[in-house]
Amino acid sequence: MVIEARARYYYNGKHPVVNTVDKEYSTGAKLTKAAMEIYEKTLDRMKGLEKWFVHISPQKAREALAFTEIFF
Repeated sequence: MVIEARARYYYNGKHPVVNTVDKEYSTGAKLTKAAMEIYEKTLDRMKGLEKWFVHISPQKAREALAFTEIFF
């Protein structure tokens, strides 16, 4: 249903990219504190809504992912 609905949506004049996920994700999986600290650095949280409003900076995320590939 989502894949068919994507044709109706636009953002900045473009259709969203929608992919089907075939694998099953495990539940209860958690990051270590060290790994979570790295990812937390990529998040900008809105004051007053820190728990619910998060902006992920693409540049910061790329840097964190590059670091985690070396670190982990």
